[in-house]
Amino acid sequence: MKQALVIFSSCVGLMAVLAGAAGLSLAQDMVRAALTVLGAGVSATFLWLWSEKATPLALAMTFSWAGATALVGSWLAADLAGGPVMPAHPTALGALALYLTGTLLHLQAIRQAFGLGDVALLSVLGGAVAAAALALAVLG
Repeated sequence: MKQALVIFSSCVGLMAVLAGAAGLSLAQDMVRAALTVLGAGVSATFLWLWSEKATPLALAMTFSWAGATALVGSWLAADLAGGPVMPAHPTALGALALYLTGTLLHLQAIRQAFGLGDVALLSVLGGAVAAAALALAVLG
């Protein structure tokens, strides 16, 4: 629980800094884009686990993560198309921080399960942020 609270607090703090520097709307778009990339990766990992072990829970997690990722991605797409679905409001950053915390905890568990080092986790996170920034630059 301590790790989760540290991650959540860090996410809220970093998002507040981003919102202060770039504006609330852009901060939300950046977090949604990163969550879409990260969530798709978590979903794909669970799909692979299901294919290897055929556990019903892994298949359920595949669909759960795919659904949540599709929802966040659709909000981002609607915002970029000019029709905000989730208003730019500070409370939305808290909801996104909660989702991001769960995503990061899942990625940490996946990293540990495969015996990968911290560099692998940082590479995934850096790649997701870079992909999010690139997508927003191209589409936004």
